[in-house]
Amino acid sequence: MPRQVAHVSGRRTLRTHRRRGIKGVQRDRACKMNPAKMVRAALSFLTSVPLPGGPTTIEDVAQATPIFPIIGYLTGGVSGVILYLSLRVFNPFLSSTLAIAALLLVTGANELDGFVDFADGAMCVGSYQRRLEAMRDPHLGVGGMAAGLLAFSVQLFSWAQLSRAPFTATLVYEVFGKLAMVYLSVLGSSVTPSSAEPVTKHMHTRRGAVLAVASTLLCVPMVLLVGLTPTLSLIVLDLVCATFLMVVSKRLIGGLSGDVFGAANIIAGSACTLLIVRLH
Repeated sequence: MPRQVAHVSGRRTLRTHRRRGIKGVQRDRACKMNPAKMVRAALSFLTSVPLPGGPTTIEDVAQATPIFPIIGYLTGGVSGVILYLSLRVFNPFLSSTLAIAALLLVTGANELDGFVDFADGAMCVGSYQRRLEAMRDPHLGVGGMAAGLLAFSVQLFSWAQLSRAPFTATLVYEVFGKLAMVYLSVLGSSVTPSSAEPVTKHMHTRRGAVLAVASTLLCVPMVLLVGLTPTLSLIVLDLVCATFLMVVSKRLIGGLSGDVFGAANIIAGSACTLLIVRLH
């Protein structure tokens, strides 16, 4: 895995940043970010899109966490366009494959990378430290390979099943996958030391809970796409997935890490898409 750095690029995950400590987080709380800077920080962290300007710190990302679902609309929208256009030429399975490839390109496969690393750690037998070392190992293990294949299969078949509603498939996956990351940051605390610590320090508070509610409201447009009752069901499922990962990560490694956040995106996104498949 890459050495830890102090700035955020679209191709780096939470675990790749040097922990700045509690004082850095407190400084971020003291100075409010303007909306444009928040969007830039979230884009820089969640996508591989090159952005002008200086580096974005992990503390900036911590403050931008509540707007993650907005980025989900962008990434899901891009893959939705690819899926929609591909369906005019290819069958649902090939079209879904192309849409997934587009999503991986836009996001830099950050979340998938975290998910497979988390799976490697989960399959490891031993202490917290040993599992964390397995997650940080640059070589992909059997557990990670199996988990990655399973995640791809679920995404492929569910998107193909929803080929008559391509934007529903991609937006549900991405928007609610990002919302699960917000919920996870509020529910859990990070391992120490961890590059995820600034995010949980910022969000694992009463103010963070209020921000999570505001983040949930960003999913209101999904009502127009899937309906009110399904949207509420997706929000509840997101909470269940985030709570499950919080409990599992606490037991496996003693808390949250950047890889757990990537796993939350993949697991919650897949679960929510499967729910929509069932409801359609």
